[in-house]
Parts: sequence; structure tokens; C-alpha cells
Amino acid sequence: MANLDSLIPARPFVGNLTPAQQEALNTFKAVLTKSSLYTPATDHSSASHDDSMLLWFLRARSFNPAAAQKQFADAEAWRERHEVDALYSYLVVDEFECSKRFNHAGQEGIRNIRPG
Repeated sequence: MANLDSLIPARPFVGNLTPAQQEALNTFKAVLTKSSLYTPATDHSSASHDDSMLLWFLRARSFNPAAAQKQFADAEAWRERHEVDALYSYLVVDEFECSKRFNHAGQEGIRNIRPG
């Protein structure tokens, strides 16, 4: 009997991309950089978004950089409109940790919980 792992195609993650997928990631980064939605890493700073995050958008759009760019731009606009990054400035860590007891989103088996 064949090893089942060899029959299941590997999911595209960092370090496990085909040449075409890597090219799509490179193109996606270039498009995002040109539209000021992404800042590449420099000697002095990290990239604004890591490759794992960018691949999430590419996988969601079948590695179509243009479609992924639209989804990415929409997500960034939503984050800005709802001031998501500002949440971290007034988050009380102890209260957050306590609230996890009542939030089932982190438990096994519950997926894709999104804001309404």
C-alpha cells in the first residue's frame, strides 16, 4: 500500500512553494509595494507583513496576485476603518487573558469566526 502522505499534495507555505507560487509571491510583494500597502524588510527594520500573511491572501485567491491585492487592500482598509491596531494600545492584558475563558474561538474545532 502506498504512503498516503505521498498522495496528498503539500499545501503552499513558506519554504514549500513551487516556482510558480514563489513568482506569484514576488509579484504580489511588488504590486503591494508599488501601491504603498507593503514595506519590504531593510537592514534596519522588518517587513510590514510577513510572507505567511501574504501567502494567506494568495492562497485565498488561487495565487492570482491582482485578486489577492484587492482582498489585501480591502482587509487593510477594514482594519484602519475599525482602528484594529489601536486596540493594542489600550488592551489590558490581565483582562484579555481572563476573557479567553468565555471565548470559544481559540478552542479546537471552531473555525472561521469573523466580525459581524
